[in-house]
Amino acid sequence: MSQQHTPQFLSSPLPRLILHFDVNKTIIISDEAAGKTMDDIINQIIMSSIWGYVSDSKDFVVIEWKLFSNVKALLEHLTSSEHQIPKGKKIINYYDYIEKVLYPYPEHDASVPLEERKRINGKIKEERTRMVKNFSQCKMAEDFLDDISRLKTNLIRKSSKQNGITLETATPSDYVNIVPAFFEALLELFKRKRDFQLIIRTFGSLKDITSVIKEINTFCKGEHIDYPLNGEEREFFKNKQIHMEQDHAVGYIYRNDPGTCHLIENSLEFKPEMLQFASIEQMIFSDNERVVSGFENIYKNIIQVSKTGQTRLIRDFYYWWNVNNEKTSAGKIFLVDEKDNSCFQIFFDDNVASNSDFPIKGILDLRNPHTGNSLDQELYLNVHTVQSYAFDFITNCNYYIEKIDQAESLKMNQLI
Repeated sequence: MSQQHTPQFLSSPLPRLILHFDVNKTIIISDEAAGKTMDDIINQIIMSSIWGYVSDSKDFVVIEWKLFSNVKALLEHLTSSEHQIPKGKKIINYYDYIEKVLYPYPEHDASVPLEERKRINGKIKEERTRMVKNFSQCKMAEDFLDDISRLKTNLIRKSSKQNGITLETATPSDYVNIVPAFFEALLELFKRKRDFQLIIRTFGSLKDITSVIKEINTFCKGEHIDYPLNGEEREFFKNKQIHMEQDHAVGYIYRNDPGTCHLIENSLEFKPEMLQFASIEQMIFSDNERVVSGFENIYKNIIQVSKTGQTRLIRDFYYWWNVNNEKTSAGKIFLVDEKDNSCFQIFFDDNVASNSDFPIKGILDLRNPHTGNSLDQELYLNVHTVQSYAFDFITNCNYYIEKIDQAESLKMNQLI
């Protein structure tokens, strides 16, 4: 377990942590919404860790036949090697090559009807998924079969390994659903007596959400097969369960306008009219459903509920992001008040904008809640927004607690 302790923000008490976690490829290694199995996601992890450049003939040229979870790690390696990148060529990983070069989404065209844009983008997504599913059978994969086996071995349950289960004998039930790095972070925060709240955020399917709720609740009750809790731990984590019927526990985001958004509490089911991007005023909600509209009101809701420590599950609105060609400004809304030091929000996601990728790539729409203005993604990268590298969090069970420590250290440096 990480020995580094969370730094204080100057002389102030430790702020309450509000930890937003994406689901697919962040805490679970599957993607039901995209029709991807664990093996498919492992293929995608490998593809995202192979780096190269695009030749003049639009082919992908591998720079180094080794895996690097991010371009920074690759560049550090290249400084001590003889490899040279041709002048004018940009480094890109193989998965991004598929998305940006082979099967890019078309430029936004307002003259194309929404339904037609959805159909076109859906076909492109099918081709991307096909490439991922077939990767392990292609020639490029031959050099990385040992890495694929290593990742799969790391995903075998601790309890199964203790019972002698190996990669050769493992059945689907022997593999984890939620990755160990997630639970290890929660246990370390408990040991530190840290005030924190979890918010599970996903574009994913209800099937994904159901399995995550069940496993988090099993853990919090001390009944997880790999993480039995003692009495003190059970007392602490019982408040972290997700009770679907409890007020504020679940909700979803609705977006149909770049200048605002809505949080509908106490439901996870989108209204049929939402798939046509209808006005919120045209919809009928039950007495139990509560509509919170506007960036500032949603922010106030997030902060107020966080004081209870209650775990929440919020389903984000994939359809708005997709129909806008997956632009950052249409992604998962993340509201951060840089001046509010009573809490510290971190959003972990496998698709975070970084450097020159913004605003083309990156699923988090980071905004100031009071003005609605977009915040500088580069300034807050690794502070409020953290890229979850699956290769790293699968092979390092301390990954998330180390990222929390790093984020708070960087935040402290910004305040000095």
